[in-house]
Amino acid sequence: MPTRPWSSWPWRRHRAKSRVATWFEWDGATLTLHPEGASVQFTRNLREIATFEQTYAFMFGQVAGSALGGRLADISLQSERYAVLLVRPSGFGTLAEIRGYLELLGMQVYAEPIDQGLRRLQVQ
Repeated sequence: MPTRPWSSWPWRRHRAKSRVATWFEWDGATLTLHPEGASVQFTRNLREIATFEQTYAFMFGQVAGSALGGRLADISLQSERYAVLLVRPSGFGTLAEIRGYLELLGMQVYAEPIDQGLRRLQVQ
């Protein structure tokens, strides 16, 4: 019987760690964590800030001390977490900024568009 050399690789022997989704909603001004509902509203248009460095400094300043900031700090320490970012059409223009912010926190980000008029999200 022929041998299968690829079956002896270490990654085959160990089960991958289970990944856990963290759900966010972005509308271009407010970032909301679901299902908790913790959120922060940014007081400036992120596209109008000159550089990414200034944008992220502004965002960190806005989030610091908020309920969302505390949860983001906890989540960013959990390597099995990834972000599902539900984006309304009003948030498409600043998707790169919010995605980059979450990636700076160490999360892999998957963005999904949702309808602007969708009122109720149920995330479990």
